[in-house]
Amino acid sequence: MELRSKAARKFKYKTDTAHRNIALNTLDRQFNPDKPNTTWVIDITYIKTGEG
Repeated sequence: MELRSKAARKFKYKTDTAHRNIALNTLDRQFNPDKPNTTWVIDITYIKTGEG
């Protein structure tokens, strides 16, 4: 019957480097703030959007 599996293609993320907005590194790896709530950090690796 010559049955064969059909493997799905691996999803490839697309990046558009022409429209990147990269913030300045104002923290400069100084992770000891003088007082609370003066420095907040976050790492967003992936956010799913309607546009893909």
